[in-house]
Amino acid sequence: MSRLGLAIRTLGFFLTACAAAGGPNVESAPVRHPCRLLVTAAMHSTFFTSDSAYLGGAFLAGTSFAAPHVTGALALALTKYPNEPHTRTISRVLVATEPLPALAGRCRTGGRLNLSRILNPPIELAIVNAGGGRRIEGRTSPGRVCVIEASENLSSWSAIGARVSSEDGRFQFLDFGPGVQTRFYRAAASP
Repeated sequence: MSRLGLAIRTLGFFLTACAAAGGPNVESAPVRHPCRLLVTAAMHSTFFTSDSAYLGGAFLAGTSFAAPHVTGALALALTKYPNEPHTRTISRVLVATEPLPALAGRCRTGGRLNLSRILNPPIELAIVNAGGGRRIEGRTSPGRVCVIEASENLSSWSAIGARVSSEDGRFQFLDFGPGVQTRFYRAAASP
């Protein structure tokens, strides 16, 4: 990371930019945005008319095309969650990606950006048998309070506990109560 990037991160701002494929490394001065979002004063495109690799519409993919989408997603997250630290906002965007097998191992998250999951994050549960009880593993947005509920008949539900998701959006809950093997589970966000 460049000294400029490190200074920007230390101040709690975001910097999104595209990498230049085969072109010069352009580092421009950041511009402050009211939402703590930094936009570079000059953007560098990876499309060159002399480069045949980008002809035929292929230039509509890659880092140049992704940078404005990620910037917009960060701006929307900052608008909805204005008081959270910048590290939480970054985690929120990363956790909200939609996993795709075609992207596994090709990018950090192995998935594509999903604005709906950033603004209205679902709570996903997996139930695992754990030594006579059940382990409820959840995934949602970072720092979210989730109330775990159980039911024997799917019509009456009782809260059995609550957990706050970690920075990677995960939480766990163990249930060793009576009738645990016949219970159904769900989770709801605490207001």
